Amino acid sequence: MNEMKLKRTLQSIGMRCFIDYFDLFSSDRFSNEEIRECLFNENDFTEKSCRSRTNHAKRIFSEKKEIDTLKIIENSKRLSPYTKLQAAKLRAKLTLTPIIIGEIPVIKKLQSFKAKDAKCKKLYCTTCGGLSTVIEKNLDSNLVFEIQEFLTSQSEEELYLLDDWYEFLIKYK
Repeated sequence: MNEMKLKRTLQSIGMRCFIDYFDLFSSDRFSNEEIRECLFNENDFTEKSCRSRTNHAKRIFSEKKEIDTLKIIENSKRLSPYTKLQAAKLRAKLTLTPIIIGEIPVIKKLQSFKAKDAKCKKLYCTTCGGLSTVIEKNLDSNLVFEIQEFLTSQSEEELYLLDDWYEFLIKYK
């Protein structure tokens, strides 16, 4: 599939739809019928539209064009910054070497804080507030400096691999 056909195929799906359902489209665990049903139940799409979107998305993955598709979405001028960021994060996960978040020294320090519920290890938790609440209350200037040093030492794409930690740390850039 050349770039023009890829763009046309992506238009048939919708860029936002491709991002929102990326995991579903890329998975072999769900049949096309299950994907169509999900699209139909969660959106205001017709059955025919759901069939078309599913078939076009599956074609992108069968032809191994998902990374090129994500690049097109990242460079789109008509999408929200959020959707473009999600495309960049997905592309980073597909193209960069995975990282072990708990082995990053500054994150290891931040993970040593204890949430209200000492058993909770989540950064954001709707029950106890998670680590983020405790970290923000106890953050000192040295730790902020370490966070800033870490952020400047990484490429934007590498930071995308941090998932929730990216959203948390970027505030201190």
